[in-house]
Amino acid sequence: LEKLGLLSGGALRRDGNALLEILAAQRDLPEDQLPERLPQPLDPAGRKLLQALKHRAREIAGELNTAPEALLAARDYELLLRQQRGEVQESPVNWSGWRAERVIAPLRRLLEEKGL
Repeated sequence: LEKLGLLSGGALRRDGNALLEILAAQRDLPEDQLPERLPQPLDPAGRKLLQALKHRAREIAGELNTAPEALLAARDYELLLRQQRGEVQESPVNWSGWRAERVIAPLRRLLEEKGL
């Protein structure tokens, strides 16, 4: 871990044994007790769609005379894309109210126009 630059020598000396114990214990856990795996990075087509979503959000922000950051958090664009692809189901609470109609719906329409 130190050679990979993931832990300093001090952290490794201080916490190394505890980390090894955790890694050993996780081997014995059934798959359903492990944390959910992180999603794979977006493929090139997904990254292109993500850029299209952000571009459309900038247009919407201009129409609303506000900053794009006030519409959605950066991570929400990828979540919206993955949701439209059927990879995730949850919708953040902040996607309701005025954002549902003024932001989320137009972004979903864009994705539908792009074939999702």
